Amino acid sequence: MPEAQTVSPDEKKRRLRAAALGLLSGAQNRRLMATSLNKALFYLDLAVLRDTGRTLTRNTYIALEQGPVISGYQKRLLRDLPAMGLADFEEDDVHGYRSKTLVLRDSAEIELPELLLELAARIGRRMSQATAKKVSDTSHDNPGWQQAWDAGGRSGGAPEGINMLLALQQVADSDPWLSDEDDGEFLEALDVASAREGAAWL
Repeated sequence: MPEAQTVSPDEKKRRLRAAALGLLSGAQNRRLMATSLNKALFYLDLAVLRDTGRTLTRNTYIALEQGPVISGYQKRLLRDLPAMGLADFEEDDVHGYRSKTLVLRDSAEIELPELLLELAARIGRRMSQATAKKVSDTSHDNPGWQQAWDAGGRSGGAPEGINMLLALQQVADSDPWLSDEDDGEFLEALDVASAREGAAWL
């Protein structure tokens, strides 16, 4: 992992909440299925890692059969957002089955600095427009997930942590959740030196 990834558990939760709210802010109708939000967090962290050398949330992802998952996702995020009055849980009918969806509340304040919020919102928008199959297929194509899944869960073992530097190969040249626009100049602006307000986050 890149240097300086270690932060306190409380700081990890704060970063995770802020990232999730940023993603929800850009999603269609400010809503994402819980599974899509989890994968959006993974790709947001990879985009920030690619361009700054550190992930945004500083959290660990594990490889489950469904794809990359934030360690403790249910307890550390899905319960927290509604409990803190930041988002609501709803149930949607998606292709014939009920799916839990998080909806951002209008009153929610998002801590992210402008550039990081813009990046999160763009990924959230793309993720909300994608089919569940597209989201699943993209995450299963990730080499970091594949390696960790093969090493642990595929054989019935304990879930393995995902090597984010290996996972980064999928977005090294073209991020599948940002590729609808020319991202070069925008992503260069994520450099810490050019985003002073975001220095504490990066």
